[in-house]
Amino acid sequence: MKNLSLIEPRREIASLPFVITTSTSYYLATSLTALAGMKGNGIEIRVSNVTLDLNGFTLTGNPQSPSSAIWVAPGVNCVKIRNGFIQQWGGAAVSAGESS
Repeated sequence: MKNLSLIEPRREIASLPFVITTSTSYYLATSLTALAGMKGNGIEIRVSNVTLDLNGFTLTGNPQSPSSAIWVAPGVNCVKIRNGFIQQWGGAAVSAGESS
């Protein structure tokens, strides 16, 4: 019998900021908060074919920062973000202007 990691390999996001550069599934195992003074976006998706499962957890930011909770690079497509909450980011919750 195959275990879950063989059927659907997923990578945990354990802290912010986090940059995704490999096409696969990612998940949160707990709520994450941006550190005071953190510059940049919480999670940056720089590659196509990514699933991000927040697993019912929350990404909390710094309202004084102009960054976004989740930023998707221009030209990236086939991104699925599901199942969670985003709060207190100074920029967009999800910024995916040139993406699909």
